[in-house]
Amino acid sequence: MPVSLLRRVQSWIVLYLAGAPVDAGNRLPVDSTGTVVVSGVDPPPTVYNGISTVAVPGTAEVLAAAQVLEAGVQVKAEATNTGIVYVGDAAVAAANGYFLAAGETVWLAIDNLDEVYLDVSVGTDGAAYLAS
Repeated sequence: MPVSLLRRVQSWIVLYLAGAPVDAGNRLPVDSTGTVVVSGVDPPPTVYNGISTVAVPGTAEVLAAAQVLEAGVQVKAEATNTGIVYVGDAAVAAANGYFLAAGETVWLAIDNLDEVYLDVSVGTDGAAYLAS
């Protein structure tokens, strides 16, 4: 029976690996030359995008409504921001968030848009996102 492995990669390519047996060490299946065996490449079915702003600094707000993802999401602080955007979970704040200055990005391999929250140091700053 073929072995399938779903892997999320930033280039938004979903690889299904099959064919060769996988050992207990969870190594990828390879052929006799050491090349990974790829049985198919499926692009994500849909792309989602938007811009999210936070009106009040110190208030974590969800990036976007619930949306199941195949690959993940790229979050980019808006170029016009005058402060810092903090990215994280529902408890994100200046003290614990991954910070982005204007124009900076972060890739998150997640399965739902509503798992990402933003906070800001300056009201009405925000971030754009591109997800699949």
